Amino acid sequence: MVLSEWRLDGVLMEHHKEICLSTSLGDFAVMRIEKEYLILATLLLIFSIITAVLPPDIAKLHNYIFTSIFPLLSAYISYLIYSNSEGDLRKISLSIALFSFLCWLAEITWNCYEIAGYTPFPSIADLFYISSYIPLMYILIYIFRKRMKYSNIKIISISAICTYIAVQIFYPSILVALKMDLLSAVLSLLYIFLDILSLALSIPIILLSLGDILCLGVSASVLLTFIGDVLFNYYESMGYYYTGSLPDVFYNLSYSILFFTMYIIYKKRLKIVDMEHIIKEKELYALLNKIIRHDLLNEITSAILFLEMAIEDKRFDYVEKVLKKLENIVSQINLLRSVERRDKLGKINLREVVKRVVDMYNFKVKVDVPDVEVVADELIYSVIRNLIENAIKYGGNNVYVKADLCNDWVYLKVCDNGPGIPDEEKEKIFELGYGKGRGIGLYIVKSAVNMFGGDVWVEDNKPKGSIFVVKLKRK
Repeated sequence: MVLSEWRLDGVLMEHHKEICLSTSLGDFAVMRIEKEYLILATLLLIFSIITAVLPPDIAKLHNYIFTSIFPLLSAYISYLIYSNSEGDLRKISLSIALFSFLCWLAEITWNCYEIAGYTPFPSIADLFYISSYIPLMYILIYIFRKRMKYSNIKIISISAICTYIAVQIFYPSILVALKMDLLSAVLSLLYIFLDILSLALSIPIILLSLGDILCLGVSASVLLTFIGDVLFNYYESMGYYYTGSLPDVFYNLSYSILFFTMYIIYKKRLKIVDMEHIIKEKELYALLNKIIRHDLLNEITSAILFLEMAIEDKRFDYVEKVLKKLENIVSQINLLRSVERRDKLGKINLREVVKRVVDMYNFKVKVDVPDVEVVADELIYSVIRNLIENAIKYGGNNVYVKADLCNDWVYLKVCDNGPGIPDEEKEKIFELGYGKGRGIGLYIVKSAVNMFGGDVWVEDNKPKGSIFVVKLKRK
């Protein structure tokens, strides 16, 4: 049977690549290359690499301007994101703001030394550079810890090989550092250690973060800085480094990528979703897929039975029941398609949805819902269906669906006159597996409504019964 072979796994794997960035757990914002960003990326690329083809004096001036502007811009945009975000994005953006600001201080100080014709080592610039590694390491370790639980031996091996190569590359520099005075040697070895550590953290992050623009942007920026440091050490050892040479091209590219990444996030106003949330959502989709397939088979089986009875007993009232079952099947298939597509949230007429769901049941349900549009998608059918079925099953013989409007919100209420729900269980009933049945319906309701940017809870319906309240945004 074809229906029994329908799966969402392939869809989910493709969808997983797109959900690292989202405005909420369900409102997925896929990063598309828009014209604005293509133009900006092109300008940044040109502005970063042009220093390599300019005469030395002009290249030096160009590099001074670049390093005096872009780290500060990255710090400013990152701070704006920090001020208007929450969760992982808030933590990471603040760290990026601190990192970029310290880099800016280091670059300004270094530029001042160069203009004065005096570049001491160690210097105040080195203090700022080393300090900038503190928030950078926080970012890398924070992301690394979250990503490594999804790692495998291949990724670990690649990271280990890259780290080994990095140690070999820096080995001559280590030997040179050991011959310096104590303070210079410690500082040089600290630079080398931090470079190798940042590379060791960045490689697995890149391999495990395909589709996550923030993680990729930070890691790519670190990788370009590492290449710049390798070239800087080589140029210094050969004695022909000058400001605006090839190492500075990679430093400029590093600053450009970080700025470009934060600019996109700021413009898109996106939040980073924890990997745990992604896994939880994937489990929800897999669970919902199982429920839909199960319900479809039940509806098809019932339709076949009613059709056989209609043919055998020549009862036309059974034909009506068959038609109703077929309508339910079509509704479930549409729901399955919406889960596969995961379209962006749009306008849904709440009254029409409630009417269509209520018409599925022989049980009489009173409806008082105004003609209002809410922010949702096709999963709203599953939300209302689960609430009404729950009310019919547990809530007595008087089920009433109504909606109240308040400013930008709609409060949909499914009321019954059953035995009610104890206060200590009013939160637990929305947990997966809780309750007398499969413990799935209300969990789906809670998860879906949260995806819509709303909320759901249960209240007492005096003198007896319960009221399930679904808070939805008006469109």
